[in-house]
Amino acid sequence: MDINSVFGNRKGSGKDEAFQNMLRYGKVSSVNSKLHTVRVAFADKGGVVSHSLPVLIRGSLKNKHYHLPDVDEDVLCVFLPNGIQRGFVLGSFYNVNNSPPVASADKEHVTFSDGTIVEYDRSSSTMTVDCIGTINITAANGVTIAGNVTVTGSIAASGDVTAGNISLEAHVHSGVASGGSTTGEPE
Repeated sequence: MDINSVFGNRKGSGKDEAFQNMLRYGKVSSVNSKLHTVRVAFADKGGVVSHSLPVLIRGSLKNKHYHLPDVDEDVLCVFLPNGIQRGFVLGSFYNVNNSPPVASADKEHVTFSDGTIVEYDRSSSTMTVDCIGTINITAANGVTIAGNVTVTGSIAASGDVTAGNISLEAHVHSGVASGGSTTGEPE
């Protein structure tokens, strides 16, 4: 695919050719995760590979986002008029060989290569996280959950557990004689 298939074949002036070379479609051939750049191969140019190109992201100053396309992923690039040495990867896109994981304008969805899914459905106000591995949450000032919690598994706590004003580690039972006796089962 080249830019002609997007904007139509406009043969004629040198300006048209320069414009067509500014926007290019290709496949990622290599990824530099340290520099957040990729190199792109252009099949319509005989497999010519670009120099390292920065990948546009949502933010890079105070709120920093990080995401790189995979090798062989289709991308759209924009170049300065002097060739494929200086430019940017605008992003990737779906096609007939690589369809979206969901079909809903109400969902923001990410499916990772290991099968983990993170999704928000604004029509039902539902956040779904389906993690294949482990989820780690570290909060310097604690975690607050405002809502009911259902757990279908075990809970392990290395510190005290408090329900209402009752501490699991420090609570006492009245009406029980001290000594070697233990209390009965909960009622």
